[in-house]
Amino acid sequence: MTTLYEPPCLQTLAPEIYKMIMEELETKEWFSLMLTSKAINHLTIPSFYQKIYTREKTACDTRGLVRLLTEKPWIRDLVHYFVIDEMDEGAYRELLGFDLPNLEAVLLQHEGKVKLKIDEEEKERLNQSIIPKPRMVNFVLNIMKNPWSYPPEHRSYPRFTINDAILFKHSSLTRLRISYVDLTALENASDDMFPFENLTHLLIEISCISLGVFKKMLSPAKKLAVFRFHQELHLPFSFKEFRELFWKFRRTLRVLKLEWRRIQDGETIGLDLSDFPALRILLGDPEVLFGQWKTCPDLVDQLKRRLPPKIRILTLIQFCWRNVDDGSQQAAWDEYGYVGLLRTIAQNKREILPYLKYLLYQDSDKLTIPDELAERAEEQKIDLWSAESCYDPDPLEYLSSSWSNDDEAQEES
Repeated sequence: MTTLYEPPCLQTLAPEIYKMIMEELETKEWFSLMLTSKAINHLTIPSFYQKIYTREKTACDTRGLVRLLTEKPWIRDLVHYFVIDEMDEGAYRELLGFDLPNLEAVLLQHEGKVKLKIDEEEKERLNQSIIPKPRMVNFVLNIMKNPWSYPPEHRSYPRFTINDAILFKHSSLTRLRISYVDLTALENASDDMFPFENLTHLLIEISCISLGVFKKMLSPAKKLAVFRFHQELHLPFSFKEFRELFWKFRRTLRVLKLEWRRIQDGETIGLDLSDFPALRILLGDPEVLFGQWKTCPDLVDQLKRRLPPKIRILTLIQFCWRNVDDGSQQAAWDEYGYVGLLRTIAQNKREILPYLKYLLYQDSDKLTIPDELAERAEEQKIDLWSAESCYDPDPLEYLSSSWSNDDEAQEES
């Protein structure tokens, strides 16, 4: 790219500052200073503009960033990351209209109601100027209209229209995270708006999304490795549809986190993931993963038939989340049942999950783990503990290519 402006240097300082510096030097030292200034400038400028942040309601907002890149186009080649602090529907599109050949990631986050909106006609006009970002691999979209603690049944979501689909159109994306938005209208967008052939990480957090949108996103993908879906109250698919949707990734999917909370949809069979041999990290509600395990006559066989055999980290959520601490028979059975589930997994590690290293449980309230169970887990080389619901265990040792290196040799029990 041909630069229209030179980067800032000693000569571009305010005249009075430039004069003050020169008066302190002998004439013979001027040339050395110029060379040093130029060298330092070329060393620091690339790092200075590598990651650019914006701040809402300041001169450094998204609109200010557009002005900066317009007035100083030489910066465009230096930018690798944008952290955008607001959803300005017009300015963000103008930002995507710049040629940014080295842009790798955009984190677009917004808190509260989106006020800087444009109509559909203006969206269509600005969309025409958007230029592909050939190196962009990571896009995070988080628009939290309501506070974090807002009841899920009353939460509202910014609704994306079909003219917003182009915001996701990055063919080099490997990681996509979407939080707190309504994407249901994108079901009618053209397939070329989701060129996700290279997608390996997909994370959807508490958003309105339909099965049709999922199909459009995942249809081009070939090697999805990580899928996290945090949803409350409503699922866009049945368990059978979920299996059909992810079946083609059974040999590449290594991390599956199904944070489905307070969802009562009548499903009683549960998921069967036993034929997903690549899975190493699994998180979910026991009833989602195992079906009606509480009344199962042979729990060991049920777990063995449902779980992928090479799981390293198993996290069970909604563990006694409805626990009633009133001394009732139901509360006592709940505690006995959940402790019994943990005991079954720990005692039968070799038969059910021979590679298991971590057994975590969340939303456990006052669940008490007997000493004998803790000791048994330790004997089986299982780390057993209660994790906070915000804890997201992804040890680096399990996310590297070394995962498959020791798969042929079983762990010693």
